[in-house]
Amino acid sequence: MGIIENIILKLNNQQHNRMEVITTAVVIFSAYTLYQQWISKKNENDNCPIVPYHNFFYGSTLEYLENEQACLEKWSKFGPVYRVYLFGRLNTVISGTYVQEIGKSDNFTRVEGTYREFYLRQWTGISNKEFCMSQVREATNIYLALKLNSYASRITKYSDTGLNEALEDMAVVKVAASIFAGVVLCKDEKLIESFKCFGSAIAVARIQLANSMKPEIDSRLRGMSGEDLNWTRPTDILQDLIENYPQPVEKQPKLIDELINEQNEVFGDLVFEDDIKNYLTSVESIRKLVELDSVCRESFRANNDITASDRTNSGSDNVILSNGVIIPPVIPSLYYTLNLH
Repeated sequence: MGIIENIILKLNNQQHNRMEVITTAVVIFSAYTLYQQWISKKNENDNCPIVPYHNFFYGSTLEYLENEQACLEKWSKFGPVYRVYLFGRLNTVISGTYVQEIGKSDNFTRVEGTYREFYLRQWTGISNKEFCMSQVREATNIYLALKLNSYASRITKYSDTGLNEALEDMAVVKVAASIFAGVVLCKDEKLIESFKCFGSAIAVARIQLANSMKPEIDSRLRGMSGEDLNWTRPTDILQDLIENYPQPVEKQPKLIDELINEQNEVFGDLVFEDDIKNYLTSVESIRKLVELDSVCRESFRANNDITASDRTNSGSDNVILSNGVIIPPVIPSLYYTLNLH
């Protein structure tokens, strides 16, 4: 009987420990939820609408998980900026022109929003000291984004050269080298060749992948067009990509004609003069091509299969949008990416 009593005692202790863990977890989660509720009440004076919800544990999470795009479209009646309770916290959904305000703010970062769900550095074994996204972002803004106008002519020059080369990847290498290392080092063929070899193994794999997939894709396209009456639609990601990926511009003759007409209207006979080439490919001249800009924006938007993207106010102060909505550091934000343009 002593052995049985000891077993029962251990089982009772284990059950008691489990109940303590569960109780503690419930208390912590409830406290966090109530804290989020308090935060939302605290910011009610910013006139930001909140999607109504009845369950303070999961709010609108179940509906959002079922069809996030449909939810965001339905909730758009609250305006371009509103709040919704998802995943145990209040999120600020931002769309339309207000996305630009967040994008230009130094306080918002996609990295922190992503790490809240997926701690990528731990997965990849990269420490914070080895890879700091804030430094990459700062360097990009200072040394690249602000100097695009001066780099445009270099891109044109080496891209034209690349058209006459056997390997078009070499043109990309030279463009990058001229921007990051300068024009002089870009002329060092030995240096360029050495870095070109770094990706040779990947290049071989890509060629093999393309050669293997092309017949399969062609077969599926024939089936989708009705040429193959015995074709049955397969269920896989490849088929989803074939059906949803935007067709290349060259397969849209009407669109090509519109772009050519716009180019002729904006530049006229200048397009045939060699000495005007640098001007035609400058940032200022490209901005005049409104139709081309629209095509690029729509292509990027249509090719986007992510409904919303996490952002977090990583600063210590509130961010106030032009409509008066306050976004404190505690409240996550969601870009409505399908409504950017």
